Amino acid sequence: MEKHEKIYIYGLGASYVAAEDLTQKFLQLGKPVIHLEDTHLFASFLTNADPDNLFIAFSNSGETNEMIKLTQIATCREAQLKESKTNIQ
Repeated sequence: MEKHEKIYIYGLGASYVAAEDLTQKFLQLGKPVIHLEDTHLFASFLTNADPDNLFIAFSNSGETNEMIKLTQIATCREAQLKESKTNIQ
């Protein structure tokens, strides 16, 4: 995590709680974090991601339109991707 200049963290619905918790932990460590609930605004920020940035996505299924679109944006920007599926049944 030290090599990443900026961290983008996203979660929607119940996954938002996990994303918010991780955001607070990184902020306590002094890491610059982008974390927004608004998907469109988050996508705007993500279009400025650099290859040395990290995108962490929390999702129950990983298959929502929002998550797929944000992952595509991060991939196009060559940001490092980390995905956490929280599918508990």
